[in-house]
Order: sequence, then structure tokens, then C-alpha cells
Amino acid sequence: GLGWGAIAIKAARVQIGSSDRFLLVGATEGPLTIRVAEIDPTTGTATQVAQAPGVGSSLSLYIATVNGRIFIFSADEARSGFPVDPLRGLQIYEFIPSPPALVLRRSILGNFTQVVVKGWPGSPFPAIFAHRLGVGFQSFIDIYDTNFLMTPTAPPRRASSLPHIGAPQGFRGYAVEAVVTRNGSVV
Repeated sequence: GLGWGAIAIKAARVQIGSSDRFLLVGATEGPLTIRVAEIDPTTGTATQVAQAPGVGSSLSLYIATVNGRIFIFSADEARSGFPVDPLRGLQIYEFIPSPPALVLRRSILGNFTQVVVKGWPGSPFPAIFAHRLGVGFQSFIDIYDTNFLMTPTAPPRRASSLPHIGAPQGFRGYAVEAVVTRNGSVV
């Protein structure tokens, strides 16, 4: 076993070109570290290949490909309350398979509890869906595009922010999932 004692964990099959990898990502405390392991598809054995210092307190992880690159998304809740701690937010790491490395590429400030990254099959730029706590008893599902990850100086672009907790439609817990559909040429 890896002996991580992870506070958040996510596994995914990642296919880029002819490369087919099975990844396991975990966030561990003391101090917070984001760790990546590759899973051998024949034996099921996981071997840690990379790690990077964490930034906040990771509550949710997601693995996604963006334009042929592998990214790890970490939703970090600001446990110190409001206003939002500037060291917390949505942290975005890039996993470089060869030689293995994990690099913090970008951050989006906010008090995030969940993250999901989904796109239309074959689309190089999926959308980020992140549950963000607001002030008081309000929260939102923020939707970001991922194009900004390709340009280090480009700011994150929030496409929409949907009311969640406190919305007149009601809500059920903090869980977030997304389904991306297509209507003609519009995703």
C-alpha cells in the first residue's frame, strides 16, 4: 500500500494520444501534500511517482485532460471563515508523465468545497464546475472554461455562477456532478 492516509482521493483513466495511464491522486495532511500514483493495470499495484506541496485544505480532487495535458484540480475550503483566506481556493496542478513531476500551475481564489471537470467527448477544453461557499447561508456552482490554463498570464474566466444553497429552488447537500450536452454546435 501507499500508506498515504489521504483526506481526499480520486482515481481516473487518462488517455492522451497513444498513452493510456491509470492515475490515483491523494491529498495528505501534515503538511498538506498532493500525491500522484500510477496504477499498474495488470497487477492493480499503485506506485507513487510525483508529489507537490498543497496550498490549502483539499476537500475534493479531480483529474482531467485539457488540450492533451493532464491536470489535477483541488478544491480548498477556507476553514478560517470569512473573508476568504487568500491562500485558499481552487488549485490547479499539472502532472507531467515523463519524467514524472507535479507542478502547481494556477489558482482561483474562493472558498471551494467540490470540483468536477467535464466536457463533450473529444473536446480539448472541458469546463470546471466548482462549489463555492458565499457569505452567510449562500453558495454557488461556478463554471469556468479551461482555455486560460494554456496561457500562464490569462486570467480565469467564469462563464456562469448558479445559486446553490440559498437559491429559491432548494438544494441537497454539497455534492456536485455535471453532465455536458450538445445542442447543434453549442456545448
